[in-house]
Amino acid sequence: MDGDLKDYIPDYKYELFEISSLREEEVKGAKRLRIYLDVLRMRSLEGKEAIREVMLRVAVTISELSWTEANERFFQVCTIYLFDTMGGENFQQLSELMKMVSEERSEKMQTIADMLRQEGMEKGIMKGREEGREEGREELLWKLISKKFPKVSQKHFEKLKSLTIEQLDSLGLELIDMKNEEELKKHLM
Repeated sequence: MDGDLKDYIPDYKYELFEISSLREEEVKGAKRLRIYLDVLRMRSLEGKEAIREVMLRVAVTISELSWTEANERFFQVCTIYLFDTMGGENFQQLSELMKMVSEERSEKMQTIADMLRQEGMEKGIMKGREEGREEGREELLWKLISKKFPKVSQKHFEKLKSLTIEQLDSLGLELIDMKNEEELKKHLM
């Protein structure tokens, strides 16, 4: 490489830190940084007392944050992360600790958790509906196949269940023109 350009190419160096083993007094810095590190550490901690201690520290430090839009967004992101990564029991315990420290933050935390639960339920309902539609397509298509080819083997139904929605739709359209079971077998292979 040309020596003139070499001055402009950055030399990246990075260091990795194991933060799960940090003691409380070693986590220093701005409040948001301390919260962030403690939130990350919480996932790797074992033992209810150690987790509770870090939870209390997070709750206290969060309550000390000033009321700015950036801090509120940070609080929401931390809450979403904790909701997604902690078990329900631990999240509830954190919420109760937060209530002892700041009633208002606890209510916001519960509101965010309720929104996430609702979103999860809606996704579950949508997925259930989609799976139900797919099963309905499979069953309807199997009934049509059984009517058109009464001696069709049950093993074809198992193959039918492994098809994608697009393949099921294609088979449904082509079934009308099929003359014999051999054409069906080609489609299911």
